[in-house]
This record gives sequence, structure tokens and C-alpha cells, in this order.
Amino acid sequence: MKKRFLQFRSVLVMESILRLRRTSTLVLFLFMCAAAFMLMPEAGSGGTTFLIDERRVLLNSAAASLATAMLGGMIFSLAGFYLVSNSIARDVRTGVGSLVASTPVSSARYLAGKLFGNILYLSIIGAVFMTACMGMHLLRGEMPLEPVVYFRTFGIMFLPLIPVVASIALMFESVPLLSGRGGDALYFFIWTLSIGLSAAIVMGTKGRAWLLSTDISGIGFFIREIETTIKTTSVSIGYATFDRTLPPILFPGLKWIPDIVVPRLISAVIAFPLFGIAWVSFRRFDPAKKGMRTKTGLFSRIQQKIGRSWFHIPKVGWPAGSASFLKGVLLDFRMTLVLSPVVLAVIALSSVACLFAPVEVIRATLLPIAFFVLVPLLASIPTRDRAANATELIFSAPIVRQNFVSIKFLSALLTAALVCLVPLIRIGPDSPFGALELLNGMLFLAAGATILGVLTNTPKTFTAVFLLFLYVAMSSRGVPGFDFAGWHMIGTAAVAASYAMVSVLMMSTAWWTDWMRMGKERR
Repeated sequence: MKKRFLQFRSVLVMESILRLRRTSTLVLFLFMCAAAFMLMPEAGSGGTTFLIDERRVLLNSAAASLATAMLGGMIFSLAGFYLVSNSIARDVRTGVGSLVASTPVSSARYLAGKLFGNILYLSIIGAVFMTACMGMHLLRGEMPLEPVVYFRTFGIMFLPLIPVVASIALMFESVPLLSGRGGDALYFFIWTLSIGLSAAIVMGTKGRAWLLSTDISGIGFFIREIETTIKTTSVSIGYATFDRTLPPILFPGLKWIPDIVVPRLISAVIAFPLFGIAWVSFRRFDPAKKGMRTKTGLFSRIQQKIGRSWFHIPKVGWPAGSASFLKGVLLDFRMTLVLSPVVLAVIALSSVACLFAPVEVIRATLLPIAFFVLVPLLASIPTRDRAANATELIFSAPIVRQNFVSIKFLSALLTAALVCLVPLIRIGPDSPFGALELLNGMLFLAAGATILGVLTNTPKTFTAVFLLFLYVAMSSRGVPGFDFAGWHMIGTAAVAASYAMVSVLMMSTAWWTDWMRMGKERR
């Protein structure tokens, strides 16, 4: 028994240490601190995250902890999946899986160690976020900080959420059809639906509190309890402006009685059947078994089918001869087409759809879809060489090492530009500023993929951050600050300039980071 526990503990400790020591963890901590800053605006800024009957809620501990926990939980339920959904794939890629397969560690203990390691990692991130929110309360709160209120509110939100998200990520990795970028896209679709279903759960729990246990995200649970406490359905959680002529309102806080708390905590039980599915589907790194080959996910199978049947990437006719920067960009783009033939299908579908659709439909509907599809396609461009342990081979080519970041950025930008070429041509004559906004959005997307790939060496970070950003941008139709690509046709020159500056800042950081790495390599 002790030996089995030690095996489980070894996997847990290894998983936790590997994640905590990565650069992406530091980036994530900084992102959570920035999120806390944005989710708790100053009372005099004209914006707030908590409205009741169109009146701003005073920033006491009950209100501030509730708003930040709800919005943070929504972010966490999406980003948390992508942060931990690469543990098994990493072992396959690095060869650790083959070593594990030769040891007496059972599949159940291996997967349990991975699950609890991911739970511990997500718990630490959640604790950092809560601490950052309490720090912001000291700066911007209108009443004294009550740590117990924060601990209680965040506990009710995150304690059931974290194990379920970690078990979903483990299940997606273990089931062959759900692994890879296809699973990433599917989870985002499921997450979007789950947020929308929260309202339905609120309506369905009248007199049936046990239904609250089906609300994994916790959004519906909190909304129901807020409405029950204040006796009104006019509640807004999320950044919004308010009427300064109306006096603020004091939120008394929620009453955490067992009849309310227990159904919420029962949500964590959902993690057990999800772990069971992962256990049954896991192939223990056996290359002879279907499901443990390098490319077995649904997305990879679609790409292989497209590459074999629909398009032919010519092996000749590409730049050859003496090395040059332009040839490096074109050859990297060719590698994108070879590894992801679905890019060609996306370019073709986008071009045909945007060729005949009205300009308004292109901007409001087709372009958002194109950007959502571009995220998983661009995510792997800056990171695929390191993921395949091919950096030394790539860097041995002339010009590539010193221009690596620029080549990756322009390769990602070229991919985005070809997908959005027909929309750009259609929008330009009707609205030159709209075409400029679209170009600005492509630059922002390519720069984001480059900087997050360079900093974290994993495509998951960019996928998580930008899918969430695009979701918020798509949902904020009346906020000019989120109209970064001209989707809603309410963007201003100041907004466009701001996103252009952010793109330049991201690329400058990427170039500086790579320059520092080159300096270490020379030593």
C-alpha cells in the first residue's frame, strides 16, 4: 500500500514542479493580477462590475468578492482547461511516457497523480488570484477588507470548479478523438454553451435546489442566490457604466446555509465519472494500440484527410538557393500548410463565403468566425519547432536564428492575411477605416501568438487567452474598446491606435526575450 502511495505521490510532485517552474506560470500569475486590476475598477472611473437595479454596488468585501469570484470563475473554467490539458501529450513528446510504461506504476495511479497535480496547480493559481483581488480591495475598496468573506466566497466558487475542470482536461487527453486541437476547439464550444445554460439552470431551480449541483461553472448558482437575497432580477455582473446621479446601493452578502452550499459542493462529484472515462480510454503509451500515435486527435485526422484528398502541397517551386529573410518566411509558411492542410480549407471557405455575403454580414458574423478558427491555427506556429525538439536543426540554417521571432510573426500574419484577404478587399472600398481595423486585428492576433509562444513555449497559453478575449469582444457589442478588428463598426481611431501600440509592445517584448536567449546560448 505504501509503495502504491509513493508511486502516486511521485507523479503528483513531478507534475506540480514541472508546471510551477515553467515561464508560462509566471506569465499566468501576472495575467491574474492584471485581471484583478480590471475586475475591480475605481468608484470614480465611471465603470463598475456589479449593478443592482441600475445602481452601482458599494465595494464592500461581500460585493467585491462575489463579483471577482464569479468573473474569475468564468475565466478559470475556460483558461484552466487549456493550462492543464497537455500533461499526457508532454510525456509522449518528451519520451517520459515510454519510461512510465516500463515501470510498475499502474494507469490508475499515473492518471490520479496527473489529476491531483493539476488540481494542486490550479488551486495555487486560484489562491494567487484571490490574493490579488484582496490587494486590489485594499487599494480601491470602499469598506474594510474582510479576508474571511473572500475565503468563503472564492471557496464556494473554486472548490467544485477546479477538480471538474482538471478531470475534463484529463479525459479529453485520454480519449483519442478528443485529444489535440480538435478537442481544444470542442471544449470552447461546450464552455460557451455552459455559460448560456446558467440562466436556464437559474429558472429551473425554483423549488428544486438539487439542480444547482449540475451548474459546474457556478455562474447560475451565484445569480440565483443574489436574486433571492435582494428580491430582484435586475442584476448585472460584468463591466458596465452606471448612472452617477443614482446613489450606490449596499449589498448585504449571501447567507451560506447548508441547503445552499451542499448542492454546490456536490458538483465536484462529477469529477469521478470523468476520471473513470479517462482511465478506461488511456492506452498507457503503447504505440501498438490505436490512440497513442503522435497524431490521433479529431483535428489531426481531419487535417490528414484534407491533405491527402483535397489539396496537394507541392514539394518543388518553393524558394530555394541562397538564404534570405523572405525565403525563411515563405518556407515557414509552407511548413504551416504541410503540417496543417486545414489552413487551405479555411482560406477557401472564408474566401467563397465572403465573396458573396453583404459587407455588414462579413464584419458582424463571418470575420468573428474566421478569427475564432485562426486561434488554434496560429497557436502552434511559434512553438512547433521546440515542441518537436527540432530547434537545433532549425537554428543551424543560415539567417533563421537571429530572425526567428520575425519569421514566426510574419508567417502567422501571412496565414491570417490569406484567410482575411477577400474580406479585406470587400470592406476596403466601402469603409477604408474598417479595412484598417481588420488589418490591425490581424496584426494583434499574430503578435499575440508570437509573444505568448515565445514566452511560454506552448500553444495552450495563446489559445486560452485569445479565445477568452475573442469571446469577450464578441459579447461586448456596445463597447468601442473591444472592437479591435471592426466587427461591431463602433471602433474609433484612438482604439485602433491603442491596439497597434499593444501589438508593437508585444513584438518588442518577443524580440527582447529572444535576444536574451541568444545571449545565453553564446555563453
